[in-house]
Amino acid sequence: METDHGIKPRAMHYAIMIELLGRDGLIDEAFALLRGAPFNPTVNMWAALVTACRMEENLELGRYAAEKLYGMEPEKLNNYIVLLNIYKSSSGSSKEAAAAILNTIRRKGMNILPACSWIEVGRRVHVLHFGDKSHPQSKEVHEKVDELIKQISKHGYAPGEKTVLPDVDEIDQKKKLGYHSEMLAVGLGVMSSPWWKQLQVVQGHRICGDCHEAIKLISMLKRREIIVRDASRFHHFSDGHCSCGDYW
Repeated sequence: METDHGIKPRAMHYAIMIELLGRDGLIDEAFALLRGAPFNPTVNMWAALVTACRMEENLELGRYAAEKLYGMEPEKLNNYIVLLNIYKSSSGSSKEAAAAILNTIRRKGMNILPACSWIEVGRRVHVLHFGDKSHPQSKEVHEKVDELIKQISKHGYAPGEKTVLPDVDEIDQKKKLGYHSEMLAVGLGVMSSPWWKQLQVVQGHRICGDCHEAIKLISMLKRREIIVRDASRFHHFSDGHCSCGDYW
């Protein structure tokens, strides 16, 4: 890069390369690139490595990278959430380890705000929260989400145990997965607009794996284009696929 184009690599370039290596499952190469940087790794570089570790279920390195984030930004809630997501998404993790992270968050007095999503329907912006029952059409929205989940379940959808929080009853939490704010927003959009209209949802948090899989299937069954902007990136769902390539 520097030899051919005269551009000296900066931290941003390293973070992008770490993400690209992670997308190909090359975790060791990504870590080697981070360690070989001619400057101290930045928050973005460690965060890219943490994401790669979550996707590849590399608990050991993911925990190490997350601890580096703690040291750089000890009061930032998201640094604890990323490690919690690693434990939640890894088949080899324990609920006790995830519970310990939640206890640390509570001990520090940090609050995990309920996620909310926005969708515009009929020239009106609707705001929906996790398990929301305050919306005027709450009953109809929940019924539509239940109907959608039944339909996509016939095509292989099943709420994953990896998403279940360690301090919530497993059966109850699996039921609540369908009532995440982004699913409620999609349900409202499906029931309130013609089939050909694109749905656009803005989500305040990172979309969970179960909702991501569900919306992919909904886009296929309902022949809908669905755009979701979460805390990570834009997700363009169409015909059962997502533009992120299932990496976010």
